[in-house]
Amino acid sequence: MPQRFAGYFGAELAERLEFRTINGICAKIIAYYSRMIGKKPFELVTNEKSTAGILTQTYQQVEQTWPTEADLRNVRTLITYIKNQMLTEKEIRALGKQKGSPLRAADCDINIAAIYERYNHWLRDQHLMDYDDQMVYALTILRKVPQVLEYFQEQYRYICVDEAQDTSRIQHTIIALLASKHDNLFMVGDEDQSIYGFRAACPEALINFEREHRGAKVLLMEQNYRSGSGIVRAADRFIQRNTLRHAKHMICADGAAEGPEVREIVLRNRKTQYSYLLKVADGCEEETAVLYRNNESAIPVVDLLERNNVPYRIRNAEIGFLMLSWRSITSWGCI
Repeated sequence: MPQRFAGYFGAELAERLEFRTINGICAKIIAYYSRMIGKKPFELVTNEKSTAGILTQTYQQVEQTWPTEADLRNVRTLITYIKNQMLTEKEIRALGKQKGSPLRAADCDINIAAIYERYNHWLRDQHLMDYDDQMVYALTILRKVPQVLEYFQEQYRYICVDEAQDTSRIQHTIIALLASKHDNLFMVGDEDQSIYGFRAACPEALINFEREHRGAKVLLMEQNYRSGSGIVRAADRFIQRNTLRHAKHMICADGAAEGPEVREIVLRNRKTQYSYLLKVADGCEEETAVLYRNNESAIPVVDLLERNNVPYRIRNAEIGFLMLSWRSITSWGCI
C-alpha cells in the first residue's frame, strides 16, 4: 500500500503517512501504555495451533464430547464475534436465541458462554492475548487513560478507513474515539457488500455515519467498472431488496459490454445440484468457475468429477486430504 500510494503521489508524501491495520494501531496503543506504566504487556498469540489444544480441552470439558475441526472453527468464529461485538455476559448467554447470530447460522448448539469464559481465563493465566484481545485491551486503555487517548488523537489527526463495511463494532468504537477530537474521518465502504456479519462486521455504522459524526457527508460512487451491463442490472435489482442501506443504484460504466444475462436455475436438493454441475462440467467447452462456501462444500462435486474422469483445477491444495477422508467414509458405507 505505501508503494502504491508513493507511485501516485510521491515518496515524500507517502513517508508522512502511516498505513496500518486496526490491530496494528491497537498494538501500538498497548505498547505505549506498557512503557508508560513500566510493565510488560501480555504476549500476542500469533499461531492458532497454540490455542487449539486448550480449545479442544475446554470443548471436551463443557460439551462432554470430542470436537470436530468444524466445531473448533465454529468456536473460534464465535469467540471473535463476541469480542468484536462487545457482548455482555447476558448477551453471550442469549447468543443462540438471537436472530442472525453465528450460532444459529452455523446450526450448532453449544454452551459458548462456558467455553468463552474458560478460554479467556486460560489466556490471562498464561499472560497471553489473541488478536481480538488486542482491540479489547486497546479500547479499555483509551477509555480509562486520557493521556494515552490524547497522545494517539494527535498522532492520527486525519484517519482514512478502507473496506469500512467489514469493520466490526469494537473497531468502529476505537476509530470514533481516535477521531473524536479533530473530526477528520473518511470512510470508504459499501453496506451492500457486507458479507461478514458472522465475523461481527457492522455495516450499520455506515448507515449511522452522518448522525454519529457531526457535519459528515456521504459521497455515492455508483458506477461499476468491472462487470457487463447484464450482471450489473441484475445485481442492482437484487440489492434494492436490502433494507438497511443508503438509497443508491449500481450503474454500468460508459461503453461496458452487454454480456450474458444472469439465469436462475432452481434445483430440488443438493444431490440434483451436484448432478447438474457434473453435467455442465462434462460438456463445458470454455473455462467455467464453480463458487463454494468452504472446502467441505467442494468435496461431493470434486468426487463426482473424479469418478467420471472430468478434468478440473482447484486452487486449494488441502482438498487432497479432504478427498481421501471422503473416500474412506464412503467406502465404509457411512454415507
